[in-house]
Amino acid sequence: MIEIKVGDRFGRLVVIKEVSRGRYLLRCDCGNTVEIVGAQLRAGKRLSCGCSRYSKDVKKNLVGKRYGRLVVTEELGHGYVLCHCDCGNDKKIRKWQIMQGAIHSCGCLRKETVPSHGDIKSLSKDGTNLSMFVSKKLRRNNTSGVKGVTWDKARSKWVGGIKVKGKEKKKRFDTLEEAAEYRKMLEELYVEPLLEKDPINIKEKKPIVPDKELRDAREKACVTRQTVHDRTGLSIVSLQQWENGWQRPNPEARKLLVDWYLAGCPILPKFGVSEDKPDGDYILRLKAWGGKEKC
Repeated sequence: MIEIKVGDRFGRLVVIKEVSRGRYLLRCDCGNTVEIVGAQLRAGKRLSCGCSRYSKDVKKNLVGKRYGRLVVTEELGHGYVLCHCDCGNDKKIRKWQIMQGAIHSCGCLRKETVPSHGDIKSLSKDGTNLSMFVSKKLRRNNTSGVKGVTWDKARSKWVGGIKVKGKEKKKRFDTLEEAAEYRKMLEELYVEPLLEKDPINIKEKKPIVPDKELRDAREKACVTRQTVHDRTGLSIVSLQQWENGWQRPNPEARKLLVDWYLAGCPILPKFGVSEDKPDGDYILRLKAWGGKEKC
């Protein structure tokens, strides 16, 4: 068996220390740190923290580009960029995190959309303790640094999941980033609606019904709203309104979006780019794609 020592390099990863028997902490060339079991390193299954999927794009200069509420103002080097948020704050962020949609504000967006811990300390709805999702504290046994993401030692996989209304949803992934995105997507689909007041259609005086098919299709695709926006140009707010039933999308656009989910969410070429639509027109982008890569 190959002995793993501090300083050994595996692709983009360099061993920092052994955190437990057969498990090592490594630093990636992008600046991120990650824990990996020795068996995966010896077999050559892990050569980066997960950033290698974005390695070509990471080399690009992002100055001037917008990601949610953030605009990149400066390349800091070593895998970091300086971003200016719409709220006025500046924040230093890892490049791969902003590119994959893990971060889309300086933190102000969460403060605006999620009630404070004190407001819902003992609040529960539909059998779910909402204070657990508002609290930023991690469990003592959490080794991922992300709420709802754990390491499955038996299968050597990262597990992202959530438990709401007494039901547990979880899925295994090869990388921490994929598991974190899945967890965030579950929060959007299952926790956000619980934090909102039950909306009523004033004209018909009936409860507004969420679009279950659209929600289920995104859940199967395992993508957050930010990723949908980055790959199609569709507004995050519009997608939220469609899924929650607050607005009804164009039937053709809705069908194309569901087909796009089923096809694995490929990145679509930009069409209809203008000053007011820097990411292009999502309808034109979906129509141009038209399910060509549908599995």
